[in-house]
Amino acid sequence: MSSYLLDSDAIINYLAGRKDTVRLINQLSEVALPGCSALTVIEVKVGLRPKDAHLADELFSVMRIYPVDLAVAEKAWQLMTEWKRKGFVLHLVDASIAATCIVNGLPLLSYNRKHYPMGELILIDT
Repeated sequence: MSSYLLDSDAIINYLAGRKDTVRLINQLSEVALPGCSALTVIEVKVGLRPKDAHLADELFSVMRIYPVDLAVAEKAWQLMTEWKRKGFVLHLVDASIAATCIVNGLPLLSYNRKHYPMGELILIDT
């Protein structure tokens, strides 16, 4: 089974019960395994109300969590350096998420397309 990565915004929308996001992720999950970066886990959990933490924990327990290893760190650095030269600031977490996708050959589901301008990254249509 193939896999795909979820950005923080997609997970937040899913946990909030946004019907379009729930439907899309459920459809994707029928044919591919959802995953996210370990940094996404932090981003999502920081923004949760304590009473909603168990929902996130349940979701993360059925997802593959990708670490930020040396290959991802190097690729994130390359992306940040390349885009800085072009006058576009990539934030560390976004660059790391993009690098995770590129290094692992995964498409990304994100509603923040402007955070991911790199052509080598495959974005899932929303």
